[in-house]
Amino acid sequence: MEAMDTTSTPTTPLQERVILCIGKTGNGRSTICNVLSETMDFKESPNSVSETKEHKKQEYTIDGIKYVIVDCIGFGDTRLTAQQVFFLIADACFNVRDTGLHQILFVTTGRFTEEEQEVFNLLRSTIFNPEIVKYTTIVKTRYPKFRNPQACQEDLDKILAEGTDEIRSIIQSCNKFIHVNNMCEDEDPVLKARKDSRTLLATHLYNNCREIYKPKELDQLNDKIVNYMTEAQKSKARIDSLQQELKDTTNKNNSTLVELHPELQKIQNEIKAGQESYKKAQEDAARQTAEIIIAREEAQRARDKAKRATEHEIVLIQARRYGGEGRGFCSIQ
Repeated sequence: MEAMDTTSTPTTPLQERVILCIGKTGNGRSTICNVLSETMDFKESPNSVSETKEHKKQEYTIDGIKYVIVDCIGFGDTRLTAQQVFFLIADACFNVRDTGLHQILFVTTGRFTEEEQEVFNLLRSTIFNPEIVKYTTIVKTRYPKFRNPQACQEDLDKILAEGTDEIRSIIQSCNKFIHVNNMCEDEDPVLKARKDSRTLLATHLYNNCREIYKPKELDQLNDKIVNYMTEAQKSKARIDSLQQELKDTTNKNNSTLVELHPELQKIQNEIKAGQESYKKAQEDAARQTAEIIIAREEAQRARDKAKRATEHEIVLIQARRYGGEGRGFCSIQ
């Protein structure tokens, strides 16, 4: 795998790129969304508590390309369980069910933790399928020499050399490994590093990410949780509508508030009921998603067991065949 080449910039008629940003809390995932969109629409967090409470989906048209950017909640958030994080990632994937996606940007600092490996494997074994690696770009943040292709390649070679077999497998299987430097305004007042990093990302997305990925596994996952998700979305929309109604009502002349008291109480009660319904729908969806994970893991274990049994049977057949002829045999590894 080679480090990113920066020789061209996209300047063609309107196209679309659907991007899913995933990464550990504090690695710069939401910052990458801001870098790519040239905005500050996504909340950034430098610590272990995610500023992204649920996924955020935004659309932008920049340089003739329509970007649909989905920022997943960060995993590794100290206040969320693994199951809650998985559900929220699945929830984000649910939002690209119709369009599919062009690329996952898997944001890291370069040193893959066990948590990052676990989530990556979850993406290719449960939410999607092994083909997702071809539509995944690893983005290493906070690399000062990101403009120097040779330095980037040397850094990548070092990561591969020092990493485990699992880490090497993950990196080498992906579409690309890109170095960027997502410095904040205090560190870089004119945000030159962000602008140059955006050029790298936009060039890569334009040149190397043209195909749409829409696996059947995503449809199957959606079929299982779609009813729960739909109920959750309906409840959320109702809550938003009632809260706006409450705001409009309380903005009326104060002299009429006494008369409006029963109406205000009714709206507040409906908001509370909607919030409870929304929470229940999310919990139901999370439970259903967990059941899907367990079922897929059990199915994979069964396939592995059957494969081992078949290999063992072949070894026994060879032993009988070649043993009878007085020759040795080689077992299947």
